[in-house]
Amino acid sequence: MSIPAAYARGAVYLFSFLAGACGLTYEVVWSRLAGAHTGDTDMANALVLGTFMGGLALGARLFGARADTISRPLRAYGLLEMAIGLYALGSPLVFSAVPPTTAEVLPTRVFVLVLGLLPPTILMGGAFPLLTRYLTSRTVDLRRNVGELYGVNTAGAVLGGLLAGFVLLDTVDPTRVLAGVGAVNLALGLLILRATRRAPDRLPADGTPLTEAGLADAVAYGAGTRRLALGLAAFSGLATMALEVAWTRELTRLLASSTEGLTLMLAAFLSGSALGSWALASRLAGRFALPGVVAAALLATSALLGLARLVLDGVLTTVAGPLPEHLHLPCFALLLLPAVAAGMVFPAAVRLGSDARQVGGRVGHIYAVNTLGTLAGAVLAGLVVLPALGGAVVFHAVTLAYAVAGLVLWRTAAGGPPGGARADASRDERASTHQSEGANAFSTTVRN
Repeated sequence: MSIPAAYARGAVYLFSFLAGACGLTYEVVWSRLAGAHTGDTDMANALVLGTFMGGLALGARLFGARADTISRPLRAYGLLEMAIGLYALGSPLVFSAVPPTTAEVLPTRVFVLVLGLLPPTILMGGAFPLLTRYLTSRTVDLRRNVGELYGVNTAGAVLGGLLAGFVLLDTVDPTRVLAGVGAVNLALGLLILRATRRAPDRLPADGTPLTEAGLADAVAYGAGTRRLALGLAAFSGLATMALEVAWTRELTRLLASSTEGLTLMLAAFLSGSALGSWALASRLAGRFALPGVVAAALLATSALLGLARLVLDGVLTTVAGPLPEHLHLPCFALLLLPAVAAGMVFPAAVRLGSDARQVGGRVGHIYAVNTLGTLAGAVLAGLVVLPALGGAVVFHAVTLAYAVAGLVLWRTAAGGPPGGARADASRDERASTHQSEGANAFSTTVRN
């Protein structure tokens, strides 16, 4: 007896949530181990972050290119999670192989760390395109699927980061943390494989007929908009990471320790990304043309960042010493609001650049570009602009960039839908009607 489609969807979201928690836990623990084995915490953090981002990008591109041809993407995802768990169990061996700190062996240390951490991060990068492919059988559902999936995965990352940074590493040896989380990851993969015995090979459409309010979701955008989506994805990654770097510097001046500043920033930005993704997936967002929604999100991000900066400057001039604890929550909200608006941009870029016919490859490509943009933002803001010009310059530059991007996209959106969009919408509407009349036949066809 097969699992109903609604239960299968809920299970996929649960799997993604748990995988997100495991993934950020790995990053935190691997950074701690790399620092302990090399004696250079800053270099170790930079290497782990760079390898993590690079591996995610490479995995998204590689697995995304294959996702549309894999007949059982959920099963492939389960195998990925099993492999990640097994690798995590053995990953302490990677760090024990890192030579001690001397100038002569620096290239060797870099090589061992990068080579050792690339395999699991490549596997992690394949999860998003595979699951998006599994969930999506018609273009009209893509905005909802991407927003909800990215949101729950990011929410899991919030939980994993907080647990690792504030609970696990303060009380448990890092190698034991890896063993525990690796075992959870392995069990998750086994659970997914067991679920595939009763779940459909690909999730069929729910059969909901298109209404006039939902026609915007049926649009399959042209090549020009897909190129715009890649630019938005890169900009989102770069700007978000640059903001994280700038906010961390500012919060370190306000809070008792750099660890508190970093954790508060990560919690706010990841929570905002999750909430923004869910907002994009809502029915309300589906009532408007997506380019206009993205333009509004970009402009709102700029406005909220400007407001946050004004409040922060006022706090810095009136508060002497560490920020009192009763002001931590307002500070969190100050970061959260622009992060919610900014969090809508990446999943919207995925929708603008994809359709149901080639969802895996295009989602993988966009995800890879976004991840590389994140890496570029970390390098430019953290290693170039911030040391030379300070956090305020990074902050103002990103705020202005959001405003300019929003205005440009708003003017583009005001010009109407791109050429060919209406024809694609009609084609998807006809496909939706066909699926609504024969969902069982669709499911059988896909399985075969």
